[in-house]
Amino acid sequence: MQKKLRSFTDWIAYFDELRETGLLTEESVVTAIKSDYKGNSAGKNELAKSYKKTIDFLIEKRCKRFLRQLEECLECGDTDYIVLLFKRMRRDEELFARTSQLPFISKKEQTSIRTSIIEQIDAFSDKIIFQLKKGEYESPAGTLQDVLYEITRLKNIQL
Repeated sequence: MQKKLRSFTDWIAYFDELRETGLLTEESVVTAIKSDYKGNSAGKNELAKSYKKTIDFLIEKRCKRFLRQLEECLECGDTDYIVLLFKRMRRDEELFARTSQLPFISKKEQTSIRTSIIEQIDAFSDKIIFQLKKGEYESPAGTLQDVLYEITRLKNIQL
């Protein structure tokens, strides 16, 4: 996607495409942020609802993919890859948070949405880290101490 979004129809098609592919990319976020919407407040409200529905769907899909990949890592004993999974999740968290800068969202709402997205993904990460520390995930390779240290450090880096 490289064309700027301008009309209500363009934006709805954009959100539909994101939900269909289930993938948010740097390119799609930059295109959306650089786009515009000059419609009325009713249109902006509808776009905000569609945005919320889309971003919630994408976050849920991303978390499910993360869990599937984590299980695969633990089954194979590839604990080093777990750190990479958490790094990718942090990168995706920032990408999701940047979506709050869409042109039909007010500056005040942007801050609230960004905070909400980060809190949602951080809560998910906290839960996974807690479960790993508790030993709820089995690892044939044994200890996850080094991995837990690294992912906890990653988790504490501010976005």
